[in-house]
Amino acid sequence: MNESAECLICRSGLYADEFGRYACRHCTDRVDEHLRALAGRKGLYARLSSQLAPRVGNVVARRSPGAVQPPYRSGWMCST
Repeated sequence: MNESAECLICRSGLYADEFGRYACRHCTDRVDEHLRALAGRKGLYARLSSQLAPRVGNVVARRSPGAVQPPYRSGWMCST
């Protein structure tokens, strides 16, 4: 538990009814608001999902223009 009786986020002193908590009521409410903004079908995460693309590091994964597609071999996994 938080023995120092101060908010771990803003470092303000906790009120008597907040003792035993890690964050003050104001910071807890602010974190809850930010988490609610992420969730749901119209939340930030859902709105960003249409803009996000699979990437490798900071570069978009795509074949270079001169890359040669390996030939398709029918039945290559079957032993005949």
